[in-house]
Amino acid sequence: MKLIYLLTGVLICCCSFSNCDKDDNFTCVEINDGLTTLEPDSDKLTNYINVLLSPLLPNPTAEDPIGHRENLNTFASRLGQDCDLEVLVECYACIYTLHAQSQVRIMLDSAGTTISRTLGIWTPTDTVMTLQGIHQ
Repeated sequence: MKLIYLLTGVLICCCSFSNCDKDDNFTCVEINDGLTTLEPDSDKLTNYINVLLSPLLPNPTAEDPIGHRENLNTFASRLGQDCDLEVLVECYACIYTLHAQSQVRIMLDSAGTTISRTLGIWTPTDTVMTLQGIHQ
């Protein structure tokens, strides 16, 4: 439980304007802009998403041998709540590559037009999840 409080504090710090360096972190406006355009700061957007994923260590169980099902749901929930986005876990470890990949769909509004982006997230058994790519 202490770990959850610590991780929540770190997340709040990284999302606030006053406590973090703007070059290293995004605001929700920048996340929306990055997801909308996918340019020119896609590397920054990827790094920010990886920062959100980095504290979510795998916890394998009999029901979830990979150990990231709850982590993926936590990530989607936090991103949705913190940035007021519609975020849906489409599938967990459903793409069979060297590390299984999961997909998270984000829906956002851009000048009255709904934009959909899919995050491909590596879901390894032995380390944290990382963003593999963002697809339209």
